[in-house]
This record gives sequence, C-alpha cells and structure tokens, in this order.
Amino acid sequence: MRVLGIDPDLNGAMALVVTNDQERTRVIDLPTQVLTINRKTRVKFDEPRLYSMILGFGKVDLVLVEEPFISPFASKLAISTSYYNYGWFCGMLAASGRSFKSVKPKIWQRQVGIVDTKSASTKAKCYEIASRLYPWIEFTEGRKTYYGRADALMIATFGLQNNGIGILES
Repeated sequence: MRVLGIDPDLNGAMALVVTNDQERTRVIDLPTQVLTINRKTRVKFDEPRLYSMILGFGKVDLVLVEEPFISPFASKLAISTSYYNYGWFCGMLAASGRSFKSVKPKIWQRQVGIVDTKSASTKAKCYEIASRLYPWIEFTEGRKTYYGRADALMIATFGLQNNGIGILES
C-alpha cells in the first residue's frame, strides 16, 4: 500500500510511505519562495513546483491532508494562511484527479501514540516517534529540526494503520 501524508504548513512536507519497501518511502519538504508584496517580504508555496511534485508520486492508494488546527490565540493572518494552504492542497489534489481524505491533528496524533496536548512537546514527541520508525530519514540539518517531515510521515503512518478508516471524506 502506498500512502501520501501531507502537512500543509509552509514549513510542512509530503511523505510517501510504502508498505514493506523502505527504499521507496520518502519525505519531501514543501517548496517555497520569498516574495515582496506591498514592500513586505512573504513566504509562499512555489505552486508550480508543488503541483509537479504531487503528480510525480505516481499511483498512491491513499492521500491524507492534515486539517488546520487553529489556536484560540492565533492571529487573523495565521488563520487565513492556514486555511488558504489547506484549501490549495485540496484543490490541487482534486485537479490532479487524486482522491484524498482530511484528518484532524488530534486524531492522527492520538492513534500514533502522541498524547501530550502542549504543542511544543507534541512536535518533539512526533519527531521522536518518527525518527524511531524511520531511522533512515533525515530530520535535521545543522541545528534546524524539520518537524514538518515528522508530521507528514506520521500522518502517512496513521493512514497505513487505519487504511483510511475513521478519516473524514474530502
């Protein structure tokens, strides 16, 4: 079974997990570009590259996209950016002819063994579990840890464990 897990944040990633095939399991950071809009620097997805990457995964049995979790303390800009990114992925997956399902963060986190509710420790726990399950995947470069890689891998792992059961329909 081939499952594609997507963490649609700007620091997110896409992970393809293939049952019984370590060589074909891979994780790719989402490509971004820096733009100047109204004299302000903004980071956005490199949408043409990202769409090509979605098509490049070939046959996939299940695609899972993480729904945004919005903190009550989030700014209006953070909320609109999160839903824009999520909606962009939903639209591009539909346009590419791929069916997909959405999953809430707390659902996949609970299923894969992440039970802490503090966001910083949740990221660390996800990284810890993903690096144990997928030791051949690189999660750090220098001092930077790529939590989006761990999230994407664990979303795909959740899909393998559940085979799509209990996941919201697109």
